[in-house]
Amino acid sequence: MKNTILIIFTLLSFNISFSQKQCKIVKALAFFTVIQPGTMPIDENGNARKLPLNITRTIYLTTTCADKPVIKEIKYGNALAKTTIARIDVNDIFIGQDLDGNKINMQTIKGNSLWKVDAVVDNVEPLSTIKIYIKGLIQKKSFVIIVKKEVEIEGPLSN
Repeated sequence: MKNTILIIFTLLSFNISFSQKQCKIVKALAFFTVIQPGTMPIDENGNARKLPLNITRTIYLTTTCADKPVIKEIKYGNALAKTTIARIDVNDIFIGQDLDGNKINMQTIKGNSLWKVDAVVDNVEPLSTIKIYIKGLIQKKSFVIIVKKEVEIEGPLSN
């Protein structure tokens, strides 16, 4: 009787521990595009006026589950970003081309999910030294990710 109870308890414990998949972020990549103005305004002397850069920033996250990450905060250096997040329902996505013409794709394996985070940051120009800090929750567990570089891509971001 004791052995039967011990076996049942062991099987239940084993089943419970493997039935809950740990969800985590396994990859985070950051990209930006500088959108050039069309017609440049000029001053009264005919000199082109400098306009602030229009920068589109996107971060792609790969998670090991389908649960949507909750982004609490994204900082570019010390500047706080306003963000939106959306799931990408394909396992292979074309991000764009870097400035050297190399195509950038992102793929996920079966069971993983891909998320697109659009970030709007005021007055932060792209710098190779800026670190991006991402804080959030996934399955009620907090995470902090540091992305050490942003890759510039040509043209508008895809998807």
